[in-house]
Amino acid sequence: MKKKTFWVIIVIIILLAAALVPYKITGGKDSTKTYKSLVYEITIYHEKINNTEYYKEGYSVTCFGKEITNSTSQG
Repeated sequence: MKKKTFWVIIVIIILLAAALVPYKITGGKDSTKTYKSLVYEITIYHEKINNTEYYKEGYSVTCFGKEITNSTSQG
């Protein structure tokens, strides 16, 4: 019985790690970066606005598909 419990705990730890450890997604030409896992997503913005000299900068945090915070500024 102890061996079975050990393997169940190992499987649960692996599933939690897969759900919480993010992977990086870069966005094309701009330097916007997104770190995404199964549970949450963090986006760091640094992109040019419509061929002007202004940039959109900041970050956004989304958890379970619902935006928690967004601190982007334009200028």
